[in-house]
Amino acid sequence: MTSDTRITETKQWKTLYEQHLPELTSLARTSPNAEDFKQRLAESLRLSSCMETVKHLQTLIAYDQTGVHELSTGERMQIQTLTYLWQWLNGLFIADSSVDLFIDLFHQFNAYYHPRSRLKPDRNRVKRQMSRWATGLDEEVMQIRTRNKRRIIGLLVKKIERHRTPSSRYYFPEGMTDEEKTRQVNEWWSIARFHLTMAIKSPSELNAFLGDSLSADTLLLLTQAKRKGMPFFVTPYYLSLLNTGDEGYDDATIRSYIFYSRELIDTYGSIKA
Repeated sequence: MTSDTRITETKQWKTLYEQHLPELTSLARTSPNAEDFKQRLAESLRLSSCMETVKHLQTLIAYDQTGVHELSTGERMQIQTLTYLWQWLNGLFIADSSVDLFIDLFHQFNAYYHPRSRLKPDRNRVKRQMSRWATGLDEEVMQIRTRNKRRIIGLLVKKIERHRTPSSRYYFPEGMTDEEKTRQVNEWWSIARFHLTMAIKSPSELNAFLGDSLSADTLLLLTQAKRKGMPFFVTPYYLSLLNTGDEGYDDATIRSYIFYSRELIDTYGSIKA
């Protein structure tokens, strides 16, 4: 998410707080600090009859500013859910993060202040949000993925030629032309077992199947992950969904499933949970 997008989303959700949760917004903005905000909020909750919702919010108050031992890192992390909410509503929250926490809190407080209502997003707003992202049915996306498939099939033909074994169900009989081999792999493409058999399991092979588009830093990370024994397995079909060019759709979400982060590699093998 870009900085401009994050700012826009923050403004939108603050407006929703002001429109749908004016009591909470006013309570936060008239409280001199987070502790006073939590105390006044706790007092108002005691007067409510919505026991199930109140219980959840009281738990948030009780655990705010307490710590939890994070087993994966061995560090003690501080919980500041409502402190962050007070800061955010007062324009003091400066962490470079998404507003997901405040979206979640919005729905929790909305259930408390409006127990019989449910906020329904505007139909046009939903369509505008959806139209920001490309889909697999867009012509441009389909063209890129068709080219990917063509490139990957060419590499699969060479892979099968190199690793031909009598026991494999995927091999080329003697005498097949290159065109016939390509046609055969096209037929195998629709078989799930074929993709599992031909899965890519090494950084160098991955780079080749992605048209040598990986950066030196990415290859280094993947190599380090392999040395640490981190599992690596991706099918040809999945790779065909990625965009290896500079133009076209954003494939960050798809890539995140197969590319390890520096943090994950550093902590792999030492997680105690």
